[in-house]
Amino acid sequence: RENIRLATVSENNMNRGKTKKNKSGYKGAYFDKRKRKYRTTIRKNNRTIHIGYFDTAIEAARAYDNAVKQHFGEFSMPNQYKDE
Repeated sequence: RENIRLATVSENNMNRGKTKKNKSGYKGAYFDKRKRKYRTTIRKNNRTIHIGYFDTAIEAARAYDNAVKQHFGEFSMPNQYKDE
C-alpha cells in the first residue's frame, strides 16, 4: 500500500492506454478524413484542447505525448513507439 499514489478518478483515467478500436496505433492520434491528416486532441476539465494536424500518425502521437506531459504531469501515459 505504501507504493500506491493518491489520485482522483479523473487523474486515474488520464493514465489509460489506447482503446481497442484505435486504428492509428497510437493514443491520441486519429485520421481526419476531411483534412486528410492525423489530428491530435486531449480532454481536460471536460474541454477538448486541439493540439494540431500532422502528416503521419507518429508525428501526431509525439505531439500528443508532449501535450499530456505538459497538462497532466505525473499522470500522463505516453505512447509506446513501434520504432523504439
